[in-house]
Amino acid sequence: MISFYDKSSLIEYSNFKNRFMTLKQICKDICPPILWRVAHKIKKALPIASIHVIRKNLTARLAASDSLNEMVNIEIANSHHIEGWAWIPNHLDEKFKVYLMGASDEILFSTVADIYRDDLFVSGMGDGAYGFRIKGNFSSFVRKIVFQSSETKRIIPIDVGRKRNNEFIAIHHDDFIFKFCENNPLFTNDLALAVDYYINDAKDAAQKLKQLCANYFPKQDKLSLLEFAAGYGRVTRHICKERFCVTACDIHEDAVSYIHDNIRVKTMQSTTMPEDFPSDIKYDVVFALSFFSHMPDKTFGRWISALFRQVIPGGILIFTTHGKISNENFLMLASKDQDFIFLPSSEQDDLQNTEYGTTVSLYSYVDRICRDFIDAAPTEYHEGFWWTHQDVYVIKKTAVLQSEKLVPAS
Repeated sequence: MISFYDKSSLIEYSNFKNRFMTLKQICKDICPPILWRVAHKIKKALPIASIHVIRKNLTARLAASDSLNEMVNIEIANSHHIEGWAWIPNHLDEKFKVYLMGASDEILFSTVADIYRDDLFVSGMGDGAYGFRIKGNFSSFVRKIVFQSSETKRIIPIDVGRKRNNEFIAIHHDDFIFKFCENNPLFTNDLALAVDYYINDAKDAAQKLKQLCANYFPKQDKLSLLEFAAGYGRVTRHICKERFCVTACDIHEDAVSYIHDNIRVKTMQSTTMPEDFPSDIKYDVVFALSFFSHMPDKTFGRWISALFRQVIPGGILIFTTHGKISNENFLMLASKDQDFIFLPSSEQDDLQNTEYGTTVSLYSYVDRICRDFIDAAPTEYHEGFWWTHQDVYVIKKTAVLQSEKLVPAS
């Protein structure tokens, strides 16, 4: 994955070295060290005849490697210029087609990787004509780069983001919340607005969380916080700059890895079943934003219980739901006597919709569930606190259950 950036653009491209092996690395892996040392100084040390002998040897070794069916390298990448090389060692006469594609898989720019380069030829890459170069103004539209041959296809997704106060805020290409923003009619054909909303709304969420916690921890400088269902770190990146020592948790392995590698906070993998969720470490605050707005009745209370087990005595559980105001928009509840409904449908299509759908739960339902599963009532409740329609609940833990093992988070 890459991202594009220059001073005047929305999208940032970073370097590919971590994703793709360079030719030098590959040569070191599959060629004898003496051959690499000679080849590395080939232009200065050897006559033309010797160069061709070594090139032939090197090309044969590359082509014989089963793991090197294709190689792609990006050397220059910004909002107006992409340049690199792509070749297929086992099919030296074939050239990659290179496409820059939009969000709907439309082809925006295309070329063929057939530009001759001396450095590729001398390095043993066939006839050396595997370079490509694309120039144009594609900063706000390109979402992936595709390398296509007759037998293979390599897709490189592009992360979008913003440069703010000398910090680049990247958004993962699989971030479901961003996709939701991007597809919102308010931001149609305006990627910049979608990115700005995504970032600014997350910053607002961090401030709301800080405000709620201030009522319970007015003097404590640092609070241990478990952010449950953190996604790709939309809010994480902002709350870790506040008074929180954050552990981010999500069901998606890619999301957990992304947060760990890019936002650099502690992470943990979530579980499908609430009963399997580890509870050996406790936190001052456990925070679940818009998680219970998707839970069916069969797991709603069980997850309340699982998350409340994570809270240290004197700590708080904070979560949001679709409540009365949300229902005025959704029109899901059939009667005034109904206080809960779950529909097996959501924007997150990679999760089973019977386990993760769309839920409306009024205060009476949430209060009843809390009393039944954790023997506690909501300590604080605000209708329409989040996004002007989701309700927020705060439950303070006053005692620890006998079954709970207490290991405060550091």
